[in-house]
Amino acid sequence: MDSYITTFFAFLAVIFVITIVFSMVSYINNLVIKKTVIIIIVIVISIGSMLTDYINNHTAKWYQHSVNTLTCMNMLIETNAFKSIPDNSFIYSPKLYSNSMGYGFAYSRFKWGDYVYLKTKKKIKFASLKDELLDAVNKNDQSIFYLKYDYNTKDIDRLITIGPIAKSSIIDSVNTIIYTDSMTCFYYSSFKEFSLSFSYGDDSKKPYIYSVLNKTFTSPGNYAFIKLAYHDYRDYFKPIQIKGINIDMNSLNISNLSNTNPIDVIIR
Repeated sequence: MDSYITTFFAFLAVIFVITIVFSMVSYINNLVIKKTVIIIIVIVISIGSMLTDYINNHTAKWYQHSVNTLTCMNMLIETNAFKSIPDNSFIYSPKLYSNSMGYGFAYSRFKWGDYVYLKTKKKIKFASLKDELLDAVNKNDQSIFYLKYDYNTKDIDRLITIGPIAKSSIIDSVNTIIYTDSMTCFYYSSFKEFSLSFSYGDDSKKPYIYSVLNKTFTSPGNYAFIKLAYHDYRDYFKPIQIKGINIDMNSLNISNLSNTNPIDVIIR
């Protein structure tokens, strides 16, 4: 947040202005005018205090959001799913760079490729722009992955999904429909029961077979819904591998809403 002024310096400026104003007020002889000016000053100070409190609260959330993002990425880097990505690969992840808090999110200019290299010694290019993805697809000289990063700015919930981009994906100047045949999800959350849903790129009504953590399921249409729960409620950020044909990665959604559906998969 380049334009942010710390509370300390803002407070000094306010004290300086108040000192000057009250010095000027002391020269006012008319009692009514003097009281009016003092009331106006008090109102201005009160409004300023409320605005400062709001900005500080918003800034604290902004910093915590940044910390949660870095924490999740550090955990992802240590997983087998990430370690299996070949050197010199390309990772497309626009939301990892998003301006999520409304003003100057720290990672909008963060060099994730350099950071990963320092941690793993792997040269992996991270990109947020569609033009960069198009260029990588057209060159077709490196492994291309999609890292889908979903988050809730109000709490710690983070869903990170990574998988190789299938050749059947529709990526051009108009469309960005990213398919994969295998993706791994990591859910960073205090919730221990949740549901995942996704669709796939075949609009036909034929049954669709997919697997979650090596357990096979059949969906009657092109939409899958699965309920998961941790075996050990102390666990979190465990890999959830999903396999199928032409899974639409952008259609992946997660829900913490409780329901009466039985648990389909236990995460161990």
